[in-house]
This record gives sequence, C-alpha cells and structure tokens, in this order.
Amino acid sequence: MSNTSSSDAAMKATQRQATEPDALDTGSLSLLGLFGPEGDMRALVRMPGGRVVRVSTGVRLKGGNVVAIDADGLVLLKRGKTQRFTMPGS
Repeated sequence: MSNTSSSDAAMKATQRQATEPDALDTGSLSLLGLFGPEGDMRALVRMPGGRVVRVSTGVRLKGGNVVAIDADGLVLLKRGKTQRFTMPGS
C-alpha cells in the first residue's frame, strides 16, 4: 500500500508541475503547436469550442484566413486586420 500512496503523491506533483493554470483562454482561438519544415509549416490550433485542428497557410479559420505560419507563430487576417498568435508562455 505504501507504494500506491507514494506513487499517487508523485503523480500529483508531476501534474502540478506540468500544468500551468489558465495558460489558454478557452473562449478564444489558441495556438498549441507549430511543426513542419521551414517554408511549409503547419499549426495545431484549439478552437473556442475546444476542437483541435491542424491548419496550414490559406485555411479559413474563425472568420479569418491563415496568411502565415512561421517559427514564431500563426498570423490570421480577419476583416482587413492581422493578428499574430504565439505559443502560450512565449
């Protein structure tokens, strides 16, 4: 039994360290990840409803268009204005 309680304590400590409270605004679009070769990057995006989608340049997203994805983040063009999304914590 002592292995179970120490295991549970270790798991809870790991969860606390690995989880940053309120890192994402769950009511808006959030950038979760960037991947792919330079010049053909893709992004992993969390939509306001919680759905996670993989996008590339040119994709229509939340009423705007993805106009750029680079190592620094994603750029969305919406109603003539651009908005840059960066990774949480960066």
